[in-house]
Amino acid sequence: MKKKITLLILLVTTLSLGLVLASFRQPQADADAETASYEATSFDLPEEAEYITDLKAMHDGTICAVAGSSQAQDVICYTSKDQGKTWEETARYGSRLPITIKQTDYVEGYGYLAEDGTIGIYLGITPNTSKSDVEKDSFNLKTKNYNFIIQPNGTIISIEHKTVQERSCYKMHFAGNSCYLEDIQGNLYEVNKTSGTWKGKVLSYDKVDLLNGKLFAGENGVYAVDAKQLATVTSERTETSVELVLERLQKHIDPDAFEREYVTAASENLKILYYGDKQGLWKITDRGEICLISGKDIRNMTGKGDFRNLVVQKDGTMILAVSMMDGQSSLVQYVPVQ
Repeated sequence: MKKKITLLILLVTTLSLGLVLASFRQPQADADAETASYEATSFDLPEEAEYITDLKAMHDGTICAVAGSSQAQDVICYTSKDQGKTWEETARYGSRLPITIKQTDYVEGYGYLAEDGTIGIYLGITPNTSKSDVEKDSFNLKTKNYNFIIQPNGTIISIEHKTVQERSCYKMHFAGNSCYLEDIQGNLYEVNKTSGTWKGKVLSYDKVDLLNGKLFAGENGVYAVDAKQLATVTSERTETSVELVLERLQKHIDPDAFEREYVTAASENLKILYYGDKQGLWKITDRGEICLISGKDIRNMTGKGDFRNLVVQKDGTMILAVSMMDGQSSLVQYVPVQ
């Protein structure tokens, strides 16, 4: 199923310092704003791809989407070589892992990619349970949680859980030489990427998004990965050319927003950040902010679906991953029209 529309987005210039914005979520316009247009197309992944957990543009130009599938009891990787128009299944990970999955088990799986090809896998396995059972009463079910790191050479590292908090880690972020695990309360823990050993908690109660392997954006601040300390997360920022960009991004993030209500992305040098929610999609630089896609046009293409990921390619093409209400994963591609 494909939907195609052409979006004409008028980018408004700030005319005076006294301009009052209509909504506190609406950012200040960029001084160099211009009229731009995008062609938007929606692509569905295969039916088994129930929810997209990661989406990345790789160095070779391909795009990888990782999706969880309770139908297949697996985590599946799909690759596109044509900017998301067509997708090829390239890997299934469940059968590789040192665990036993029975046909009567309910499996919830998430996969997270690193730029070097490493993938982090979370599996929550509830024995002798159906999807409908989980939807009725997920709190009283006994689910076993597992975290694995699969290195590019195929080596599988099992991350051992010693505490209740560690067992509840379902999100994995790769930054520098470390993997960061996030639990259901928003705590962030650092794990050695090559050994799987825990280094300890680095953030408390702050749901985060990994922007590009160097930077986290969270409810309470923007956190940089310090390369000198081998990927130690810190809220302290030195005065750099990107600090103003980070502050502008932080103004967008609503501490009361639920997970999957917004997405973020960044250029490799961190000088361009992107933020999207149901009110619009913005490009943020040190010179100002531009609303690239209006809220109306975002909602026309995504409906009531949950936001999952955002990828921005060098030519300006943007791909937004959405999980729809019917359980189907969808990718919305926005291509700049010259």
